[in-house]
Amino acid sequence: MGKSDTCWKCERHNKAASATRKCVVCDSVIRESYRRHLWYCSTDCSRIVSEARAGVAPIVGRLISTKEIPKASAFKCVDCGKDAMDYDHRKYMEPDCVVPVCRGCNQKRGPATDVKALIAKHFGIDVDHVAQFAIDHNTIIKRLRQIGRYEQIQKIPRKVA
Repeated sequence: MGKSDTCWKCERHNKAASATRKCVVCDSVIRESYRRHLWYCSTDCSRIVSEARAGVAPIVGRLISTKEIPKASAFKCVDCGKDAMDYDHRKYMEPDCVVPVCRGCNQKRGPATDVKALIAKHFGIDVDHVAQFAIDHNTIIKRLRQIGRYEQIQKIPRKVA
């Protein structure tokens, strides 16, 4: 099987149940109440990933619309054999490399393995600085919320110039 005797599905499940699981964006420890279901420590880190990932889904949509690949629903889930509903990316930086999965397995698989690389590319920062970028970004947004400056949150630059 390679370096480990544990399959990737079991390895991800074990990480999900771990008492010290960390956010895939900022490396903060995920609170116990979030740990079982989420891969991010906050909605702010989740939004950073969503924004960076927004460019990936249209690529798969284009492949489906040009009939280069069929809809995921035409397949069975590669993990459990149920009807597939989504295409899963293991690497967001390879947006056309996908496998059909059901919703449950897609959630169990968690985020792709190169989330930080995608964020770094999207925001124009070095991959080694993604965690600090996320912490700084989230701190600014939280402070603006605290003082009721919601309109200024929209003015925060989405990409580094």
